[in-house]
Amino acid sequence: MSKAGAGDWKTPLGYYERAIAELERTREQFQAEIQILKELQASQEGLKAEFQTEIQTLKSEIQNSKQALEATKAELQATKAELQNTNKRFDNLAKEVTKAQTIAEYAYVKSNEAETTANRANSEIESVKANIENGTIIAHKAIMLQGKDDQHWMRFCKLDSVNNHCFQVWKSNDDTWHKISGLGVDYRKLEQLLAAGNWREADEETFNKMLEVAGREKEGCLRNEDIDKFFCEDLHTIDQLWVKYSNGHFGLSVQNHIYKNLGGTIKYDSKIWQDFGDRVGWRANNQSLWYRYVNFSTAAPSGHLPARIWDDWGGGGVGSFYSLASKLLSCNI
Repeated sequence: MSKAGAGDWKTPLGYYERAIAELERTREQFQAEIQILKELQASQEGLKAEFQTEIQTLKSEIQNSKQALEATKAELQATKAELQNTNKRFDNLAKEVTKAQTIAEYAYVKSNEAETTANRANSEIESVKANIENGTIIAHKAIMLQGKDDQHWMRFCKLDSVNNHCFQVWKSNDDTWHKISGLGVDYRKLEQLLAAGNWREADEETFNKMLEVAGREKEGCLRNEDIDKFFCEDLHTIDQLWVKYSNGHFGLSVQNHIYKNLGGTIKYDSKIWQDFGDRVGWRANNQSLWYRYVNFSTAAPSGHLPARIWDDWGGGGVGSFYSLASKLLSCNI
């Protein structure tokens, strides 16, 4: 069939041919658009793959960051715990330092007191040596003191009308002689009781030794005049033993220190004495304690012991024998 000419388009054949040409152009356009769509699809697939790769990389980085944060958190918690432990150690150390300072201050005061006592004892020993040389004093080695080295103990007796005014001295490692008793009284049992922490028995032994020094063992009690004549050396010895074995919690010097801090003097003052009794635990309900209620433990207040020597057993209770306080002051205990 021959194609229709330009002028034959109005014929059926012309219509057909023209429609076929239009369809051909449309098909070509569709194919071009399809090609473009395929190219777009291919480009989209590439972008999708790139995005998935980027997303996977970001996920990995986020996971790594999360793990790093968890590790950092754990390290911070460990550091916090370590800092808390360090603070606790510092707090404990500060308490120990404060305690050590308190002990050091107390030791310094006691060291000065001991030095004063030692100087006074040395002066007395020099006087004794001089009297030995001129024959007014006879010296004997104290070999009768069982268990003691006779090279370090010495007993001196002054030559007087009754020839019984004796005292014993102890030679320390630095070759210094220390006077410990005005009448040669043996305090070894008291020291043993205190070293063992037998506070009740030590309190009774203290009272017995004071009766022995005063020559009142038979009577079983002390009077004001007995205290006035009491040897300061013996009070110092008793005090040093109590202070040593109670770690400064008990002792005559501890009691005297409290009494002086309250304003106590040689002159008796009832208000100060009552305050003193309250402070050392000898009073309850505004009344003095009976001796059977004394607390024989380190839980007792500072200065609570010795207590028996402060009871006149005349119905006043512990602390009724207050004349001993003036003797402690005069002896500089």
